Amino acid sequence: MRRLASCPFLGRRRDAERVATLLDKCHALRQQLEVSREQVETASAEAPRLLYFALTGSLETALVRAMEDVLTVLRHASQPLGPIGVEWLDRQDRALKRDDE
Repeated sequence: MRRLASCPFLGRRRDAERVATLLDKCHALRQQLEVSREQVETASAEAPRLLYFALTGSLETALVRAMEDVLTVLRHASQPLGPIGVEWLDRQDRALKRDDE
């Protein structure tokens, strides 16, 4: 049976730290782009600020969603295959061996 121990994606703490840093930067930038109630802007000054505010919010949302998807995949991949999964892997191995002959 194939093991997940050799999976290159497990234990990638540095990648998780990079994503966390990106999230922190997006959040800090969005806070800077928020308009204060005392600040009065012209429409031409407000448009790029709103665009960047929306973009950073979208980036932050996409990063969080991607990390949630990665965790879901890793959780599913780390669960036992069960008898149907083992049977399917055996069929694939037999088919590959036949193709090699």
